[in-house]
Amino acid sequence: MSFHLTLAGAVCAALAIAGPARSENAPLFPASALRDAIAGETFGHRGIRRSGAVAEAFAEGYIAALSDIAEERGTWCGASLILPHEVTARIYEYLNRMGADAERMPADAATFAIFEAIAPCKPE
Repeated sequence: MSFHLTLAGAVCAALAIAGPARSENAPLFPASALRDAIAGETFGHRGIRRSGAVAEAFAEGYIAALSDIAEERGTWCGASLILPHEVTARIYEYLNRMGADAERMPADAATFAIFEAIAPCKPE
């Protein structure tokens, strides 16, 4: 009996940590969460809550990884032209202007669009 109670308690705790269920149309990592991470505010991703310097470091790494992907795809040519902190500041400004739309847009899609707007690759 105590095993079942312990298991039930563990399941309840896991659900509480994970937070509310994500709606079917909600992005896994919304642009609003990236905006909050850049600002060092508390945000959650994959059941882990981060804040402060850890949130900022997560955002920097996320943006750097997407920058590499966009550069490899040939859709972003600003990696060697714009300093990383300036890219992060521009992304934050754009995400901030999105308002409620930032809740519905995936962070990666928003970031790729910002990269292309900041420094698109010129056709050869």
